[in-house]
Amino acid sequence: MDCLLSYHSDTSRGRPAPPPLHRSTALPLLLALLLPVLHCSGGIELSGDASLDTATDEAADVLDAADSEEAADAPDDAILEVIEVVDDGTSDGDTAGDDGGGDAECAAQVAAGRMCDGGGCAEYLGTFWDGRECFDVVGCECAGADCGRPFASLAECEAVHATCDAALCLATGGSWFPASAGYCGFSCGVPDACITESPLDSCDCGPGARFHPGEGCGVEVAGCEAEALCRNSDGTWHGEPECRCPFACGEELFECYACGEQCDCGPFRTFDGGRGCVPDAGCPGADRRAACETTGGIWHDCESGDWGCSCGDYFCGAPNLLDPCVMPGCDCGPTRNFHDDAGCLPDDSCVLRTAGQDCSGWAGASTCRPGLVCCEHCGAPPGCPSCQPPCCEDDPTCMADGCPVPPP
Repeated sequence: MDCLLSYHSDTSRGRPAPPPLHRSTALPLLLALLLPVLHCSGGIELSGDASLDTATDEAADVLDAADSEEAADAPDDAILEVIEVVDDGTSDGDTAGDDGGGDAECAAQVAAGRMCDGGGCAEYLGTFWDGRECFDVVGCECAGADCGRPFASLAECEAVHATCDAALCLATGGSWFPASAGYCGFSCGVPDACITESPLDSCDCGPGARFHPGEGCGVEVAGCEAEALCRNSDGTWHGEPECRCPFACGEELFECYACGEQCDCGPFRTFDGGRGCVPDAGCPGADRRAACETTGGIWHDCESGDWGCSCGDYFCGAPNLLDPCVMPGCDCGPTRNFHDDAGCLPDDSCVLRTAGQDCSGWAGASTCRPGLVCCEHCGAPPGCPSCQPPCCEDDPTCMADGCPVPPP
C-alpha cells in the first residue's frame, strides 16, 4: 500500500497559503513532504566489549532475518491527510520499486545520533544505510527504530548494499531519488508522468539512457522516442495523421519540405530530440521568469505583497534568507533547482538531507534522511526549517514530533 498526500494551508498559524502549483510539479512537490521512514534490519548489534572487527561474519545471518514495517503516523500538526493508493506495480520508466532493489536490506534504516545528558560526547554508534548510501552515526546516543542493527563499518555496509538499485544507479552515473521525492521513474532524463501509479524509487540516468533494475544505467532507445519526451516535458504532441510542420517558440512553421509528427512546446520553449521541451532564450519574450514558469516553477518578483521573496533563486524549495539582498528568483519546489539554460530540473541533493541542511516538510514527514526531523528555528514564515536529530526525551521543550517548540 502506498500513500499520497493532500495539502492544506496552515492559515491557523498565521502563514499565507502558497500559490497554485503548476500541473507538472504539483504531485512531486506535495509528495516530497512525505518521506517514508522504513524499519529495516541492516547489520548487527554492537554492544558490550565486542569488537567491530569481529562483527562482519555475523552480519549475513542477521540480514537473513530482516523485516520492514511502516513508521509512526505523521504528527497531527503536520496537516497532512493520508490517502490510500493501490500500486499496480507497473511502470515504463526508470524505477526500482518501493524497497530500492527488491530485498529487505535495500530499504532505508532509521537512525540518528543526538547529544543528550549535557552533550560533550561524540562516540561512534555504528554505520547505517539511508536507502541511497551508507553513513556513520556519531553522538551520545542513537535515536531511531534501527539503532540496534548497525553495520560495523562503511566498508561492510557498502558491500552488503552493492547490489541494491540505488548503489547500481550511482555507480553507473545516475541520480537516485527515493519514492518520497514524488517521481514515477525517468525516461532519458525526463520524469515520467505519474498517472495511474504511486511514486516509486527512481533513477535519473540522463539523456539517452534509462535505468535497468539489477543492472544500472544503460544507453536506451525505447522510451526515448519523440512522443514520450514531448508529453513528459509538458509539450503538445501532434501525431502523423495531423501532418504538421515543425514548431518553434509555439508557432508552426507553415513552410516545410515535408510534414509529419511534431511537438509544440509553447511560446518560450523548443523541442530537443534528446531532452524534450527545453527553454529557448531565442524565443520572443523569453527570460528567466519564462524559463521558470514553463518548467513548473513559481516566480517571485519581490514586489509589494510577495510572500516568498528571496535573495535570488530558491534552493531545494528554501528561500535564500542569509544573503543581504532582495532579488527576483525561481522556486522550483523541494526536489528541484533552477538552471538558466534549462529551467527547473530534478536535483538529488534535495532529498535525504543531512543534519543542519535546509529541509521541506514537517518533523519526520520531510526531505530529511530517515531518522532526522525537519524543525523550524525561527518564528516568521517560512520558519527556517532544517534537519536535526529528534530532541532528547528529557528536554522540556521537546514536542511529540521530535522537534523543540518553535520560537514565537
